[in-house]
Amino acid sequence: MKQLNYLSVTTSAMLMLVTTNLTMASESTEHVAPGYLSSGFGIPVKNNYGECWMSGPVPDFKPSADCMQHTEPAVAEAPAPVSEAAPPEPKQAEPEVVAAVPAAPIHMSLSADALFDFDKSKLRPAGMKAIEDALGKTLIEGGPLTVERILVVGHTDSVGTIPYNQKLSERRAHSVKMFMLSKGVQADMIVTEGRGKLDPIATNKTAEGRQLNRRVDITFEGTEPAQK
Repeated sequence: MKQLNYLSVTTSAMLMLVTTNLTMASESTEHVAPGYLSSGFGIPVKNNYGECWMSGPVPDFKPSADCMQHTEPAVAEAPAPVSEAAPPEPKQAEPEVVAAVPAAPIHMSLSADALFDFDKSKLRPAGMKAIEDALGKTLIEGGPLTVERILVVGHTDSVGTIPYNQKLSERRAHSVKMFMLSKGVQADMIVTEGRGKLDPIATNKTAEGRQLNRRVDITFEGTEPAQK
């Protein structure tokens, strides 16, 4: 009879202990936030880094105070689209620069007797016509050269003094220049010079030689015309 009472008491004590533990576990589990794994006694399960393990997605998830070290895995943002670089624009070819090529000067020697009256520096009509023809042959578009400078040099024979002949040759060269200006030639293109009797091309001992020495030399200088 005593043995049965002992078993009854022991069984009752064990039932009370299990009931107490379940109650404590139930009460402890209430402190673990939903979404975390916990042990049977309501203790959050953590990994070696002290982070709580998640049990799965839970609506309206709120982190637990005991699991603040846990961080949700960051969602990698999609990389920004890389715009393809526009192809480089083709480099335009630079225009070819053609250097001007000096051309052989055109030299004309006009008789002073045809241009002027004796001992005068005023042009005669025949002289004007001769100079106009010379300009027409050299200044036309597409002519033998692109004229950049016109050199006009007056000459005399040996009759008379050196100063007088020098002045006469200068006046005659200037008269030719003024006529060229009236025909539209630019002033900065024309250079005049008087040489008097210093540069004869024939003997001054004969009338024929002296006539050749009385002259006006016109030289057109420039470059070859540009190719089209």
